[in-house]
Amino acid sequence: MKDSDGTATKQRMEDILASLNDHSQTGEQAKPKCSSKKMITPKLSLDACRKKLIDQYTRTGKISLKPWDRTSYTDFDDLHTNIDLFAKNKGQRGGEDGKRIPLPGSINDIFKTKVDGSLPPRILLLGKPGHGKTTLVAKMAYDWATKDGDSPLKDVPLVFALKYRRTRKDTSLGEAIVSQLLGRMKGVTPEEIEEFLSDNDEDCVILLDGFEEFSGSLSTEDEKSSLVELTLFQRFPGCRVLVTSRPEGKEAFEEADLLFVYAVMEIQGFTKEKSDEYMDRFFKSDPLSSNDLKNYLKGKSEIGCLVEIPFFCMAICTLWQSDLLKSVDSQSSLFDNLLMYMVQHSRSKGNVGGLPTTRNISAKELQLLICSVGGVAFESFKTDEDRVVFSLKDFEHCQGALDIAVHIGLVSKQTASTEPAVWFEEPPMIIEFYHKLAQEHCIGIQVA
Repeated sequence: MKDSDGTATKQRMEDILASLNDHSQTGEQAKPKCSSKKMITPKLSLDACRKKLIDQYTRTGKISLKPWDRTSYTDFDDLHTNIDLFAKNKGQRGGEDGKRIPLPGSINDIFKTKVDGSLPPRILLLGKPGHGKTTLVAKMAYDWATKDGDSPLKDVPLVFALKYRRTRKDTSLGEAIVSQLLGRMKGVTPEEIEEFLSDNDEDCVILLDGFEEFSGSLSTEDEKSSLVELTLFQRFPGCRVLVTSRPEGKEAFEEADLLFVYAVMEIQGFTKEKSDEYMDRFFKSDPLSSNDLKNYLKGKSEIGCLVEIPFFCMAICTLWQSDLLKSVDSQSSLFDNLLMYMVQHSRSKGNVGGLPTTRNISAKELQLLICSVGGVAFESFKTDEDRVVFSLKDFEHCQGALDIAVHIGLVSKQTASTEPAVWFEEPPMIIEFYHKLAQEHCIGIQVA
């Protein structure tokens, strides 16, 4: 991301940062400047847009907790997430050669924390799979929509929560907002949305989830979309932006020389105290089971280490409750038993909504199922070991296995947009394993 003289682009961004810092010394989000009656487009007022976003976040904002039970959702009140700020010894932005500074207020401190004396315009939040990045973004949007008193964003006129996975490499920011949040509206175009953002960027916050799933690139020499330009801090500089990513995504920001713009934070897993607290809540009516599980895990370091991942802490509690954990002596057998539980749970549902039944699936058929979906993941692993999102085309030779895997909960399948915009030929289908470790386990079975 260099100009011909090698420094001009960075100098322009430093000038923008200096200008923004002059207005960002209080540690609070700037007060809104535009009226709720202001028109975003001739057909869409700011107030109407806000109401549509609030409806979207309150209606669809909750995250499925259990892959085998799509009716079970995360309780945001049970979200116990710890966040660390990476701080360099000289200048706090982006470093990993200095120290970590825990944020005492955790999620709410992400947008309150000043870096080098000012609120950062861009934040890169890193986290391993299952540590709660997507849930965190959903909670931020939900808290804004419900005007939660502790939310640092409660007074922001507009908050746009978007997913990189639901974009193409050339999708513009306006297209992403319309397709993912607003839907097709007569007289409302992506270009008009972006024009409003350009003129009122200080009154908007954008949350971008899952950078590692983005099909585009920050280093492309081709014409860049406005979504890429937003990420590169080349457009909408007054708009505060949070980008979440798995740790490997940080490399792209380093290569694009962006770590002097982005404050880098990391979402931590459960501490020992938090995982114990979760187990106590899970077995609230049976405290003896909670104590027995904690004692059991003391002698099982290979699986005990997984309780720092919120999802696996829940899964381990579920297996213990179902008497399927005591035979587990490795991570591999943990995944085997978790899949066994998923099959048992799906059998109890039978044939639901036209989905295939697993009532009579044999152990051999289950093994073939894992090998089929694991084979798809393995073929992808040969060229891109970090890939976690697949398409229907990837599974075209094993559609039956895919349908059963979805029914069990081994993988999920969803459309990229609930209301596709006109620039999409058809809504793309997104397929992914319930966790990257499960994906790797299926690959291991396939190649064994």
